[in-house]
Amino acid sequence: MHKKIATLVVLIFTLIFGFTACKNGFLGGKEEKYKEVARLDFPITAVKTLNPVISTDQDTYFISHLIYEGLFDLDDKLIPKNNLAASYRINKSSDSITISLISTKFHDGKPLTSSDVKFSIEAYKAAGSECLYYPLVKNIYSVKTRGDNQVKIYFNNGSHMSLDYLTFPILPEHKYDGISDVLGRKSSFKPVGTGKYKYKSSVEDKEIKLSANEEYHGIAPKNSITFSVVQNPDTAYQLVEASSLSAIFTKDSNREKHVQRKSQVMIEFPSNEAEIIGFNMSKEGTSVKNVRKAIAYAIDNSEIIHNVYDNSAIHNDSLYYPNYLGVKTEKDPYKHSIKKAKKYLKEAGYEDRNNDGIAENSSGAHLSIEILVNGDQKKKVEEANIIKRNLKTVGAGAYVTAVPKKLYKKYLEKGNFDIFIGSMKYNGSVDLRDLLEFDKPQEIYVSDNYSYRDNKKNDGKAKSYSSRDKTSYGTDNSGNNSLVKEREKFRKEKKKRLELKVLRNMRSNNLNYGRYYNGRLNDLLDKMKSGGDIEKMKATLVKIKDLLTEEVPYYCVLQKTYGAIQAPSLNGKLKPMFDNYYFGIEQLNSKYEVKQEKKEKEEIPRR
Repeated sequence: MHKKIATLVVLIFTLIFGFTACKNGFLGGKEEKYKEVARLDFPITAVKTLNPVISTDQDTYFISHLIYEGLFDLDDKLIPKNNLAASYRINKSSDSITISLISTKFHDGKPLTSSDVKFSIEAYKAAGSECLYYPLVKNIYSVKTRGDNQVKIYFNNGSHMSLDYLTFPILPEHKYDGISDVLGRKSSFKPVGTGKYKYKSSVEDKEIKLSANEEYHGIAPKNSITFSVVQNPDTAYQLVEASSLSAIFTKDSNREKHVQRKSQVMIEFPSNEAEIIGFNMSKEGTSVKNVRKAIAYAIDNSEIIHNVYDNSAIHNDSLYYPNYLGVKTEKDPYKHSIKKAKKYLKEAGYEDRNNDGIAENSSGAHLSIEILVNGDQKKKVEEANIIKRNLKTVGAGAYVTAVPKKLYKKYLEKGNFDIFIGSMKYNGSVDLRDLLEFDKPQEIYVSDNYSYRDNKKNDGKAKSYSSRDKTSYGTDNSGNNSLVKEREKFRKEKKKRLELKVLRNMRSNNLNYGRYYNGRLNDLLDKMKSGGDIEKMKATLVKIKDLLTEEVPYYCVLQKTYGAIQAPSLNGKLKPMFDNYYFGIEQLNSKYEVKQEKKEKEEIPRR
């Protein structure tokens, strides 16, 4: 019965999208031979527009990787590599980068120029925070072209300069009548890039076809790609099983059930989603490092991964993407251990002194942990209840506060929690400063004495300008009024520059609800995003990981995984990444089963 249903689905799909078993040669059976076809077929849910400047669709984001290119690209370890950038030079202060472009053409035959880079940056900035690429350009304050082949990009400061920010799609300026034109193009938008694939055609709400860019500046693909709109996931799974589609990418946690044939291949890969807990640094218990360590040891990650997320998650040693930059450390520095959890609670001054099962401090006060969670998310509530049981096992009292999403955010902002359970997402640029950096409000100001950043370690930029210092702009003892005016003007200009500098260096702390502050960590996080020396970045990453392991301001409970299910027809193996499902796809093609027709027996003539 199941096979009959699957067959019917394939027939329906054939009528809608134009797939034919005869054309592809797929007939099934054990004695089939295989015919390679230079075409890949993938399902998508819907695409409102292929305009990367205004699109918020996930499908568009991934398809854009095939059509467009950035100045740099990321490899499988998220290390930036030159793409449209032939070479680059970073200035000494790391707040600007000069890039020389490769010689290549857009799909319409027009050459890539520095003006296209400038136009693209300005378009993404103009699109605002709703744009998927806005986080990559928001800290760029100026772009200058130097001839057709060279562009200089200025950042707000050195800590905002990173090669992995420069991976946004480069648009052809000549195709549009200014920024407003590209912002206003939606349904009529036909993408033109420099990428491996060219836009060929599309049928609204049905399909998008891409052809190989035969003039690609690298190794040109040999295949074409068709994206067909399939809104029903069950239908898509059945079509992959029947080899009418090449593969399907899914976030479904129970995806193993969709692998129906031995010849199907399922690939799991780390996603950009991590489940984390954050500690409130203003609470008596969780402000103590050893208490945070005890909680981390108490959490049974394996139970959460198995029972809540259907094994569609992995352990991770830190908040960073697994194997980020190729840096490997411990699989789980806080592997579940009741013994170690109790040890650190005792070192923090908490132990069960009256044999009631709950640890107390020397004053007899019980350790009670409030776990804040978004009550609208069932899996997170399940996770919170497991953590609650885990904490009680080691002698820490705990209770769960599950509130609706709106209240959840208000509670976070007000600090009404001991620990909170949340999700962390990142795109290609793995920058954790919004989560980890925090500045005390009183340390961010400009006054008449021009003082800011009292902490000498803060981003290496701490300076103090005293109003008592009259060396350069004090009172003119000679009575020369013109000189007094000049010095007053200088004083105002200097104050203005300092105000701007402070504003540029203010940290957002939008996500650091725990209010964790560490000047050394701030320095290291800034250093991670300053310049393009990968080896220095790796060394800094190790230091950051070590510090986070020791301090435990946040704890990574698990890293979610996504899945890719390959059809039996796909010749080769997918290598998807969380920000690039189609990584290396140009090397693959499909093979379709061809049933050999049996010769009919000749009719014996009657005598």
